[in-house]
Amino acid sequence: MKIILYLLSLELLHIFVFIATIEIKFWNRFILGCTMLKKLELYKLLVAIINNPKMTICVLSFFTFFIVGFVAWGLIGYQLKKDHENPKKIVGIKEKYDQLSFISTYVVPLIAFSYDSWNQVGLYLAYLISLGFIYMKTGQYSINPTMLIWGFRLYDLELYDVELKKNQEYTFISRNKLEKDDNVKYVELDKDKKILIGKKK
Repeated sequence: MKIILYLLSLELLHIFVFIATIEIKFWNRFILGCTMLKKLELYKLLVAIINNPKMTICVLSFFTFFIVGFVAWGLIGYQLKKDHENPKKIVGIKEKYDQLSFISTYVVPLIAFSYDSWNQVGLYLAYLISLGFIYMKTGQYSINPTMLIWGFRLYDLELYDVELKKNQEYTFISRNKLEKDDNVKYVELDKDKKILIGKKK
């Protein structure tokens, strides 16, 4: 789920890269590539891909955008339908707005790649992998601009734990607008970082 959330956070990047790399002549090449694939002319298709790194990135960005979107939407929906933990009362709340800093710091610089050579493509992929490792290691995958567009909100919540008889601080992802004294139901996304996804009871 962490990997899916990271990939989902890059959906805007796929749009930016697609716009930055698309050319009118790509359509004819794409049709030609589909024809080669249909005729099982895999060697010719491989040569065509090797000779067009920019087009390859353009096509991958286009399809990745839809594939990741559908998979993530299904998994998030599944998480929200799972049996939730016992409801807890909100005793402290603060809504977070760190998505813009994520876009400006991590996503926008990736547009600077030219994608005209496989060296640039390799550097781009290495950057994404390194970014993903840091993103998940630090628990930053809860900051997700795509989920913000989908209507999700990000909160710093202080919830009262009946069993421990004390307040606990969490990062909470929800489509509901939450307020103090609301009761929430949730499932854990990350136990170590205390990141939850849930809804108002």
